[in-house]
Amino acid sequence: GSEGRGEQTLRTDQDSAIVYTDDFPPDNFCIAERFATRIVDALEEIGVPRCPGNIMSSNPLWRHNLSAWKQRITTWITVPSPKNLLNFGIFQDLRPQHGNLSLGMALRDHIRSSVHRTPLFFPNMAHHVSRFPDPLTLFGRIRVDRRGDFKGKIDIKKAGIFSITVGASLLALENGIIGGTTWDKLEYLGKQKIIRSGDLITIEKAFTFMVQLRLQWQLRELAARGKSTNHVDPRLMSDIEQTQFRQALKGVRTFMNVFRNHYRLDAHFY
Repeated sequence: GSEGRGEQTLRTDQDSAIVYTDDFPPDNFCIAERFATRIVDALEEIGVPRCPGNIMSSNPLWRHNLSAWKQRITTWITVPSPKNLLNFGIFQDLRPQHGNLSLGMALRDHIRSSVHRTPLFFPNMAHHVSRFPDPLTLFGRIRVDRRGDFKGKIDIKKAGIFSITVGASLLALENGIIGGTTWDKLEYLGKQKIIRSGDLITIEKAFTFMVQLRLQWQLRELAARGKSTNHVDPRLMSDIEQTQFRQALKGVRTFMNVFRNHYRLDAHFY
């Protein structure tokens, strides 16, 4: 996820996993479990919350040997269930952090080779990326929540940050690129002419603005002794901020047009 891409913000929770060699002694499994638990507890103690979905190395489902991880990744790629697509989206930008880093690189190589052996993987993942509605209405208004605790606000992650980060990762992966920031991937996609230069500038500005805006609002929420979220309130923005935000959301639309055209998501076959 964002930690793998190096794009953590105040709202980031923990996402971690452990891979060990196939000949890792079973007697050492308890040592790996204790190590994982200590790391997760320590991160929580200094303010990095646990993952609500329990995607952490303290969970035995996220500790496997190399062969088992490869098998699990293959299942995520070949069986397009919502949960598998979500897990793959989180895992695909994995960043080896500590220990035998070659094990993490071996998983990256496995991802690169496996996705191209599964013809339907990219269309299935593309539909997963594009599942959120356009953040702007037909008349160009900002689409906000109509009910619930966040009524009148908009989830800036769902409104565009997710689509650009995961969409750019998928386009880059199709070309054999794993890892790096979203800005790195957008730059690469521009050099490969997958995104036109004019569109690239629009998309990069939109993404940068939304990341900065989310951070500003999270700091504001914390200053008010609240809990940081991914929601922003357009009603509390200045006229200039509202205009910039609306332009950024148009930039998201530009990216999604490129993305949908690339994967022919709007094509009809008879």
